[in-house]
Amino acid sequence: MTGPRVAQVCQGGQLRLTCTGQRVIKVMSVQLADSSCLAAIRGCCPRPDDCAAAASTEHRTLAMNSCNGQRSCSLSTERRKIPCGHFGVWVNNDYERITYHCISKLDQLYPVYTMKQI
Repeated sequence: MTGPRVAQVCQGGQLRLTCTGQRVIKVMSVQLADSSCLAAIRGCCPRPDDCAAAASTEHRTLAMNSCNGQRSCSLSTERRKIPCGHFGVWVNNDYERITYHCISKLDQLYPVYTMKQI
């Protein structure tokens, strides 16, 4: 398995996940985030330390069902209120981030379990 990859796009865009060779996608996390920079007024400017919250269960399930086991996939962003505003105000996310691994097809068919998972 290779290190994690990240796909992120501003609200209204299409997330594109891709693996090369004989590797397939395994979605690890789906997050909605809010940029805290001034450029966010005109769009978004994703940064690693932005406020983020998990996507809805339905959207995470959609991402996993659409992408896991595929060599590439494309998803629309989810838009919903997340607890990232100032003074506890909930705001609409302005971008989405998906973290995924590219795994071999054999890893998908025969996952390796650690002692913690058993």
